[in-house]
Order: sequence, then structure tokens, then C-alpha cells
Amino acid sequence: MSNNEPTDGRCNAQTRDGGYCANHPVEGAERCRMHNPNPKKGKEHPNYKHGAFSKYLRSDLTDDELEAIDDMVGAFDDPQEAMHLIREQAAEAWLKYKRSGDHRFLREYRQLADTFNLAPNEDVQEIEHTGDVDVGVDKEALGEMLNAEPDT
Repeated sequence: MSNNEPTDGRCNAQTRDGGYCANHPVEGAERCRMHNPNPKKGKEHPNYKHGAFSKYLRSDLTDDELEAIDDMVGAFDDPQEAMHLIREQAAEAWLKYKRSGDHRFLREYRQLADTFNLAPNEDVQEIEHTGDVDVGVDKEALGEMLNAEPDT
């Protein structure tokens, strides 16, 4: 919606059709939500919850967290450093899950842990097989059961 002339109390930004925007300005600004050059970002935005999906997450990080990210950048040159980086990424996914409760981060953590064997499964046991296993099946009786006519 646009006007041919600027109007007091309105956005008045120049529109494509050559008119002036007739929307009301946002609170504390001279322009509407579409033309406001400095909308609230990050924690200041009214829809901000935890920042896990925000492009402004980096601005929410502490100095220690920012330093850790910078250290991670060069980690791929050394295999041990790369594995350390993967562990940190898994830890970050876990912390994002704990912070947000979003199960997508839990899946990311589990995928990293499984792919890179970060948390070996202790329930898996190696079994040696010699080939001489007597399973106690009477082959003759089994054959008779398989060839028997079904009861009707």
C-alpha cells in the first residue's frame, strides 16, 4: 500500500511504484517493519528463545567459546586434532540439546558418537567360532516335521 504524498506518522519510505509507504512505523523507529534498517537482532528480537538456530548464535557465545571455535578451525591438519574437533562438535550438539530440548541436536550427537565411535558400546562382545557347535537339533526329527502333512 502506498500514497502519492508523504503522510505524517507513516513510514514514507520510497516504494517501487514511486509512491510512499503508508504503513505505520515500528515502535521507537521512523520506518515500518519492512523498511526499518535496524531491526532488533539476536537476544533483542521478540522471538528469540535460545539462539541455537540463530545466525546470531556466535554473538551469544562467551570469549572462551569463541576461542574454542577459533582453535577448531586449524584442527583438520592433524588427525588427532581432527578427532578432538569431532569430540567438541559432539559436545556442542549435546549442549545445544540440553539448552534447547530439541531432539535434532540429540540425533546429531548420536550420529557423531556412532560414526566416530566416541562412546563404544560395551554390550557388544566378540564370540569365537570354531565350527564344532552342537546345537542339539535332531536333523531326522526336523526333516519329519517339515515334510509332515498339516493338521486340518
